[in-house]
Amino acid sequence: MSALRRSDLDLDAGTVRVRAAFVERFTGELVLGQPKSKAGRRTGGIPQAIVPALREHLATYVQDEPGALLFPAAKGGPLRRSGFNTRTRWMDVVKEP
Repeated sequence: MSALRRSDLDLDAGTVRVRAAFVERFTGELVLGQPKSKAGRRTGGIPQAIVPALREHLATYVQDEPGALLFPAAKGGPLRRSGFNTRTRWMDVVKEP
């Protein structure tokens, strides 16, 4: 998800293409490459109910260029797993009943 770009979304057709993934090496370096498996490279459907929220997200948080990251970190680069956990309170959310 962290490697999704604006050009990967087609909100009119209701699809998202997963074509790349970031891998964080033990050194902390982020490397852009292919998803781990063939199943990881896919086109998926987007429920029409969330399309308005995605349009708002694009307008608010995503630069207006095809290669812009859909879910950028605070400084605009790729979102790291630790940054995702912090920004979303992920550990707290998954613990809630």
